[in-house]
Amino acid sequence: MIQSKNPATEEVLKTFEEISEKELEKKLALADKAFKAWKKTSFKERAVMMLKLGEYLRAQAEEFSKLQMLEMGK
Repeated sequence: MIQSKNPATEEVLKTFEEISEKELEKKLALADKAFKAWKKTSFKERAVMMLKLGEYLRAQAEEFSKLQMLEMGK
């Protein structure tokens, strides 16, 4: 198990299952396939996707900032 902990309190914030070498290779192959598709995506399409991602991140900013502070021990 891999754990994300608050270094100030040692509180476990999240636990992640380890994956096998075979699972890692599969995930890397999927990432490579996604990257190749992304390279073929037009600038306009990428811009639309990135703007949507930005909207999502702004909507979740408070949650992300709290998690980041906990992981940094603040």
